[in-house]
Amino acid sequence: MISLVLALTMLSPVHADEWDMDMEIDLGSSTKKGEELVTYQGDSSKNAPEYGAGTPLSIAHMGGNITISCVNREGISARVRYTVEGTDRAALKRFGDGVGLMARGGAGGGSVQTRIPGASSSIKSKDIPLVVTVPKQTKLKVSGGAGWIQVTGCEGTVSAANRSGDIMITGKLSAASAKAPSGDVTIEIDESAEMKGSSTISASGKANLKIPSDYGGKISARGTEVKVRHLVDGKESDTLVQGTIGAGSASLTVTAKGAVNIQSSN
Repeated sequence: MISLVLALTMLSPVHADEWDMDMEIDLGSSTKKGEELVTYQGDSSKNAPEYGAGTPLSIAHMGGNITISCVNREGISARVRYTVEGTDRAALKRFGDGVGLMARGGAGGGSVQTRIPGASSSIKSKDIPLVVTVPKQTKLKVSGGAGWIQVTGCEGTVSAANRSGDIMITGKLSAASAKAPSGDVTIEIDESAEMKGSSTISASGKANLKIPSDYGGKISARGTEVKVRHLVDGKESDTLVQGTIGAGSASLTVTAKGAVNIQSSN
């Protein structure tokens, strides 16, 4: 096997140094038709140390799985890696040259964004995960396109929308929203959290939620089978639960084409 390591800089018209990638080409196996398969790998890490905790943060990645961890730290750390396999070296190089990562942050908010080019038919497979670490206190908005979204440990609010794949969110959250038109949604809010404001969840599959036992506010849950393990003052049937739980200002709306299961976090 031949191994060739390239250090390439992908130029952006405005921020040339924000899209740097390290790349590696492995030339090895063949397809059943006798074509040589080429594996092209690359990765990039970016930091935004000036991001202000608790301010709005948007993360967008259309190319693969997204993993976001909220921890006791300052600033943003992001890393994107990719592995693509195909039979056309030139096409693989063009694809790799087009992948990029950018992270920005300041006192008023921050953002993480990837650049993912279109793939030709000669590319047989690709895997492009994004991993981001941010402060616990955040107002997070996540957009995904191909793969699952996983957010853990946040305190504040999280909103996630995923074009294709599941969404999983955990943390001490005051509100959490998720939109998965092609997947399931799982949300676990810490028992000690004080929920307020609006949380809206929609899923093409199942929706599983854990909310604090002292949740207070409106609730509307609709699915093929709905189970709410809280005392609801309102309308309840096998497919719809609607009314109020306790006293409070929170609002929770859940809609799924599959089953809905809402239970206490404790």
